[in-house]
Amino acid sequence: MAEASTRERIDPALWRTAFVLVLGTFMATLDATIVSVGIREPIADFDASVTEIQWVTTAYTCSRSSRPSRRRAGWRAGSAAGAPAVGNTCFP
Repeated sequence: MAEASTRERIDPALWRTAFVLVLGTFMATLDATIVSVGIREPIADFDASVTEIQWVTTAYTCSRSSRPSRRRAGWRAGSAAGAPAVGNTCFP
């Protein structure tokens, strides 16, 4: 019986990886929710339609999703105007 429970144990590294993935997904969802809740203010301030403001929230989400990959990859040496080595994930 003890031998079977030892074989079925899940590796601690796998638990840590799963925790980080779940936490990251939760934080991204929370961030998108906060942006969505605050959408009424720019609509009123700029007298804009929901469609116009939705472009702003989409751009914000895309910029947030591409930032970590740019930081990790660094900058491409000798590129025109210092373009990032990794392109934006929302706009290929």
